[in-house]
Amino acid sequence: MTPNKHLGRAAATLAVVLGASLGSYRIASAVSGGETRAVLTWSGRIVGRSGPAPLRFEFRRDGSAACVVDVTATPDAAGHLDVEVPLDGCRGYFDGSDVRYDVSVGGTVLARDQSVDPVPHARYADRVGVPDCPVGYDRDAVTGVVLCRRELRAGVFDELVRVGDGEAAFWIDRFEAGVWGTVDASGARLGAAGDDYPASFPDDGQWTAAAYARSVPGVGPSRFLTWFQAQEACRASGKRLPTMQEWFLAARGTLDPSASDGSAGSCRTTGGSVRAGNEPGDSVNCVSAWGAHEMIGNASEMVEEWYAQLSDNPNASLGAWPAAFGQDSTANFTGTLILDSAGTTGTGVPAMVLRGGDASSAGGAGVLYLDAARAPTFSGPLAGFRCVVPR
Repeated sequence: MTPNKHLGRAAATLAVVLGASLGSYRIASAVSGGETRAVLTWSGRIVGRSGPAPLRFEFRRDGSAACVVDVTATPDAAGHLDVEVPLDGCRGYFDGSDVRYDVSVGGTVLARDQSVDPVPHARYADRVGVPDCPVGYDRDAVTGVVLCRRELRAGVFDELVRVGDGEAAFWIDRFEAGVWGTVDASGARLGAAGDDYPASFPDDGQWTAAAYARSVPGVGPSRFLTWFQAQEACRASGKRLPTMQEWFLAARGTLDPSASDGSAGSCRTTGGSVRAGNEPGDSVNCVSAWGAHEMIGNASEMVEEWYAQLSDNPNASLGAWPAAFGQDSTANFTGTLILDSAGTTGTGVPAMVLRGGDASSAGGAGVLYLDAARAPTFSGPLAGFRCVVPR
């Protein structure tokens, strides 16, 4: 895919000797009418070495972990290098904050604490006007909808559709989200048949290793996860859960089949299980006006908001989250809710909201379906989600 956001050019003369004199400079420009490239073009000279050079660029900014990019380049006969350093792996890092970097070859630091100076307003160049797709996604030639695709690895794409027009538009996952422990959606999909999320991605969302939500054609939704895990998987992917309003807007135009097993591409509201391998054609008659599939039935979908039944006594119902969620205290939530997949009920916590209905909702499923009977701690075989990229 074509990277975006050209960040400029840094130049230095380097030698594999201590005490080398170093300097750098930065140039950036914005061109109206298209996306710019997510590369840093770096020039330098290495002496005392021949053959391919394993260059390591370590970018740093305050408040963030270092972002490391490895590039192999071969100097010419005089030792000169002109290298394009891809920055897609550091997406969001160059947001106007001061960034500095070190350059090393084979473990030897050649250039230390070099500057990449932010250029005022350059970060907004790709946002001028109303783009068809978010930065990093390319528009696909599908008639009638705005389909945006980002290649995760060879032949595997994360897909969004644009909802609305003008400045109020946003993007939502084309399909119900799958979750992977890898950025490129390689390996086994988590939550496909049971709660197989690793301990590093726990129910309360306090992860030590992120999981990633992707909308991949031909892949069924991940389930068996809590609201906390869903919103963290969205966030790790540069997205978030949709608001109640966004979900409703994105679902407009989806044909409600009432009770249906999903045959002939209709929405699946009976049968008690989701479509395991959901190719676009499997739900061809369960598509919103904007091109979002399966917003009715299949897996019901979490949204961002929480709700609560409250007492008129502000001191009523002092409670706590379940033990697995730290037992942090809550107050004035009086509703009785389903807490987990075993059907355990409890009071003292707010309700999450599920939209659209699922494969067991029959005629009750639809764009107006709303289930607030479950706490954010709940996970089950028919509760999934999809993510939004806001403007």
